[in-house]
Amino acid sequence: RGCPLRARPLPAIAAVRPFMSRRDLAGLGDSNVIEEGRSRRRSSVSAAPPDSKSDSGQSDSDNEPSLTSARGPKKGRASGAANGAEASASKSGRTPARASGATKEGTSRRKSGAQLDGDAEVDEFDLKPRRLEQCFGENPLLLSISIDSFLERYSADGAAAVLELATSLMNASGLPDASLTIADADVDDEEEVLEALITNNTCERLVDEAQERMIFVEPYPLADKKTGKRHLKDLTALWRQLIDKTQHEVLFDGVLFPWVIEWMCAMSQSRHRGVRHTGTEAGMALMVRMTELAVELATQATAKQRQASKPGKKGGAGMAAILKEEVQKLQENETALEEMVTAAFTGLFVERYRDRAEEVRASCLSALGRVMQLHPSMFLADTYLKYLGWSLSDMAAAVRAASLSQLSAVYTAHGAAEEICRVDGKPVSGAERLLNFTRRFESRFIEMTRDVDVKVAVEAIKFIDLLHDLDLLADKAQAVSEVVRVMRNNEPSQLKALVPLVNKQMEAGGGGPPP
Repeated sequence: RGCPLRARPLPAIAAVRPFMSRRDLAGLGDSNVIEEGRSRRRSSVSAAPPDSKSDSGQSDSDNEPSLTSARGPKKGRASGAANGAEASASKSGRTPARASGATKEGTSRRKSGAQLDGDAEVDEFDLKPRRLEQCFGENPLLLSISIDSFLERYSADGAAAVLELATSLMNASGLPDASLTIADADVDDEEEVLEALITNNTCERLVDEAQERMIFVEPYPLADKKTGKRHLKDLTALWRQLIDKTQHEVLFDGVLFPWVIEWMCAMSQSRHRGVRHTGTEAGMALMVRMTELAVELATQATAKQRQASKPGKKGGAGMAAILKEEVQKLQENETALEEMVTAAFTGLFVERYRDRAEEVRASCLSALGRVMQLHPSMFLADTYLKYLGWSLSDMAAAVRAASLSQLSAVYTAHGAAEEICRVDGKPVSGAERLLNFTRRFESRFIEMTRDVDVKVAVEAIKFIDLLHDLDLLADKAQAVSEVVRVMRNNEPSQLKALVPLVNKQMEAGGGGPPP
């Protein structure tokens, strides 16, 4: 294919630069060609030739037969990147990577239109829209462009676009050949097509087909030790950007996101771990971003309502009526968002917080803790807190630690808040909302200070210290006396975490720790 820049006009600076970089010349392994390229570069910088591109419209590479012949027949960009990598490695004294491996990687990325790491510059013309999952691991701008293109397709054919998004989720789960199209349904109506295809049976059919044909990625992208974190970051960015770009219209059309949530719920029920994990992570990212947006809309509605109630407002009654309409619209959108968040919580979190895979359980708890911090008036209640409490007895130390970590964040954010919501016109403080839950699980909090996992035990000690500061313990002296017994373990991290509690016990006149 060659370099795409050859097919289009180059910027003016290209007239004084040779087409081949020093890295490319070094990769050829021919010292004569290298010297020729260097001399040509010096002469080009001093003065542009009269038949250069700036005058005749032809590129410098067209006037360099010696360089072209030295390069040999046109090859893919991957070989140039591999040669450049070998040259740079030889300069630094390191052993270069195998050219075959670099070529394979370059070929794979070239097929998807990716920009190679070895290129000195990024060609903005290479940022063409792709399928959404193909943007993972690439230039962040590419994802934004591809989402815009997807929304255009959604405006033209909503059902096809929803199925395309469902396909992207399956591909991102490690099933690269999975595909859903309108042709898979025997009905014509848009709503009937989605009802026929966005189901658990369809999801399992795609998994079965992939397993029969042995076309799936192992380990699946989220489980890959090298790229899993980046994949999760890109998956989260996809849903955040999609919601941000649709928040003024499409988000509330009652088609795209309700069906997407339905498909995520179907994925979360799959027996394929990669599909189940990806669907849950995507759903939790969507739930968190929608919660953030609901809080933003509530803040805007409150501000406009206050503005409309001010006497002597410019515009008189007409402006007040407009503001009231805007407030009503914001409140309707907030309600719609809360309904979608509730659907995601019921269909995804409630089913997957006890998943067989501990990373899925930990992900659910992290998302729950996040939405509790964002929207306490909705989530800071025993109805939701109990899930964090139950997870304190999980078999996996990572899940117990995640639960404690989220509880600490929630108590820190709202434990001392004087008002987080109003009930019957009266303000309700954070301590009031948390008191009943604290009493119910206080004994478990104290038990966890002696957890078999040292990290969990340290987190539990710090959490007891936080409860002590917030005055939420039933009996401070008794709780502290039980916790400080772990000093007998002589574990440095636990002893360090105990220092604040011991100091508080001594200041309160309770004496030192038990012998």
